[in-house]
Amino acid sequence: LNDFDTPLVYTPGDNEWTDCHRKEAGQKDPLKQLEFIRKLFFAENQSLGKRKLRFEQQSQMKRFSEYSENLLWTKESVLFATLHIVGSNNNYSPKDPSKNKEFEQRKNATVSWLHHISLKSRSSKAKAVVLFFHADLRFGKSEDKRTGYNEIIEELTKFVKTVNVPVLAVHGDSHEFIIDSPLKHMTEQGLEWPLDNFLRLEVFGAPDVRGVEVVVDTEKSQPFSFLPLPQIPWEY
Repeated sequence: LNDFDTPLVYTPGDNEWTDCHRKEAGQKDPLKQLEFIRKLFFAENQSLGKRKLRFEQQSQMKRFSEYSENLLWTKESVLFATLHIVGSNNNYSPKDPSKNKEFEQRKNATVSWLHHISLKSRSSKAKAVVLFFHADLRFGKSEDKRTGYNEIIEELTKFVKTVNVPVLAVHGDSHEFIIDSPLKHMTEQGLEWPLDNFLRLEVFGAPDVRGVEVVVDTEKSQPFSFLPLPQIPWEY
């Protein structure tokens, strides 16, 4: 990853730690894997890649000193941030609450980080916000089908309304290329309607492995444009 000429910012996904208890993944302790990831990738407040990008980390806040993977930086008038939200229902077990300590603590950190990003975007007069996380939050599914994400979706909706600038959320997880506006709110007329300042980009995944180039032009009312890149040959 450090061979990239440009700065490279990484945010964890479920394969790296949440799913490591599975037999095919070696039956490892997910929390030990998460601890290893934090030490390996987030020990310093700078990106991977040959050219380093410095950023703010949530771990700089005493209350959330564990969450070095939640990052924030600004490029010109655009604020970028990562949120540690992963697939596999965000490591939440609806059947066994005793297993949810890690989930609850990280969810609280995520909500607090969203609040901080909101304050930062307004104080810096950001013209757009881009959020990166791993999980498909299952927008549009019933609440019982997305138990690990319900509160995150509620807080994300509040965030988008509060910052009142174009917001792009970029994630993976479900291996489909999607650009849409899945966050809904109730209008004064009692209608459920998409929040028009929110876009979601879900990037490609195996077997169709490719990147997406995103251009941000804050002079436009819709500042985000997208160009899928050629497929990358790969194999397991």
